[in-house]
Amino acid sequence: MEGQVQVVFKIDAKGDVQDIKAQSSNTEFEAEAKRIIGLLPRFIPGTKNGEAVAVPYAVPISFRLESTGEVATQTQIRTRVESVEKISTRKKIDKGPIYPGCESAEDEFACFNQSIQQYIIDNIKYPESAKKEGAEDRVLVYFLISKSGKRENIRIQSRRQDFEEEVKRLIDGMPQFSPAEMEGEPIPIPYSIPIDFRLN
Repeated sequence: MEGQVQVVFKIDAKGDVQDIKAQSSNTEFEAEAKRIIGLLPRFIPGTKNGEAVAVPYAVPISFRLESTGEVATQTQIRTRVESVEKISTRKKIDKGPIYPGCESAEDEFACFNQSIQQYIIDNIKYPESAKKEGAEDRVLVYFLISKSGKRENIRIQSRRQDFEEEVKRLIDGMPQFSPAEMEGEPIPIPYSIPIDFRLN
């Protein structure tokens, strides 16, 4: 078996790894990913205005078998802003990015997430080539929401090019966001989306 595990964790203000969560279709992969992340040494924590702060991270870990039968793992670490709301409580940013139409929402970030999910549901198309082969995959998408609200530095991780192309089409077609702000000034902020391609 092969697979990919999406691991999310937090490096707290002391530099310790906390709140490890893993998501995969295989529980053994999840357990191994958690074990490895749990072995990480204490880090020098992130700082904001001279004070130590907690920082969220995401690590996609791919389990792949080489032709020899040996396991080859690949990891790519990215700062993950999974919850702008949580980060706001630590006074890192004043306001998260806003999806068009969410300006007057009571919870702008919840509206942001829900709007992106609904956009994907409404616009995603299962590639015919993948459908014919019965192919499925979880595609991980990372991008930067720039100071102008545009999506930049888009990175897509998948085992299939047709899935990558479809996800790239979706991301390119999203409307422009209002950028995140800190101290009244727009700031760039990273964002990630897992998109599952599953056949009924």
